[in-house]
Amino acid sequence: MPKSAAIVVAVIAILAMIGAARCNRRSGPDSLPAAPIVVTPEPVELEVKETESPTPAAPVTVEPAAAAPAKTAEPETVSAVQPPARPVLVFGKGPSTVRIPPAGHPPVLSDVIARLPDPTYWRDQTEPTDLVTWTHEGSHGVCVRLPRVQGSHGIYLLNGQSVYLRHPRLTIGEAAATIPPKERGRIFDLYMVESRRDWDREPIYIVEEWVCYVHGTLARRQLGLDRREETESHALEMERYSRAILALAKRKDPTYPDAEKFAAFIEWNARRFREFQKVEPIRLAVGSNAVPR
Repeated sequence: MPKSAAIVVAVIAILAMIGAARCNRRSGPDSLPAAPIVVTPEPVELEVKETESPTPAAPVTVEPAAAAPAKTAEPETVSAVQPPARPVLVFGKGPSTVRIPPAGHPPVLSDVIARLPDPTYWRDQTEPTDLVTWTHEGSHGVCVRLPRVQGSHGIYLLNGQSVYLRHPRLTIGEAAATIPPKERGRIFDLYMVESRRDWDREPIYIVEEWVCYVHGTLARRQLGLDRREETESHALEMERYSRAILALAKRKDPTYPDAEKFAAFIEWNARRFREFQKVEPIRLAVGSNAVPR
């Protein structure tokens, strides 16, 4: 070996020893000594082993999903519970009470008297003990106290209720002409003929008279009277005339706006009359001025 090469080798060895000493001081006493640096002058060929290719996975067959059965439209079901129809017959308020009725009167008369500021005005002055007539006429008096509505007729119905019916475009005389002679009763002339002087173009007035006779019927039943039967037969007669007015209105006035309401009221009042006919007599207070049987 030449002298210069030996010197180079010696220098490299010395530097290697110094580097190892430094590594030991940084690592501490418990650290393993650093691996010596090996210098290989020749390149190292890496051995590459061929590995067997993995067995390819079996192909996955994806079958198309079965089509969902077509949904057939279900027939619409209509609920058996229908929303309530708009009421045809609507009752309003009657006049407020203005007095406490005296004892000894049938309840229907007390109802009427309580709403009259001058109840004695409506009493039969020739027969002041006639409580049936007083109930009838007093009912007219309460109707007078109802607010006036142009083109309509207000009728008091007891228990603080009233109803308004518009007049159809016809006259009482025209309605009277449609009633066969065999269906004309004892008060036909009074109401279907004589009343034309004041009420001919306000035919619902006939309905008010019918209602007042129905109230008189209730008074008779509450009093338990054997007489005054005519108030009930008159009520039946006025019901026929009220129905005749409605029938003519449907033919002569096809646009009559209260036709349905009028028809509903006729059925309501007719049913009420028959209920009143079943009322049992009541015991009045001592000192009653009811008509004796």
